[in-house]
Amino acid sequence: MNKFAGNPFLSQLPAVRRQRVYAMGLDTFRLDYYSANNLLDALEQQFANVTP
Repeated sequence: MNKFAGNPFLSQLPAVRRQRVYAMGLDTFRLDYYSANNLLDALEQQFANVTP
């Protein structure tokens, strides 16, 4: 988060301002079947206990 907040371009984005930036893993740069499933697993883990 600090790298985003310290970047003059990225720090203006609403997600960065609200501290809503999340790491999604190293294999999400391409979304083939394997990577897409890993992304979905990571999202489920990250947000499983979050209430709206």
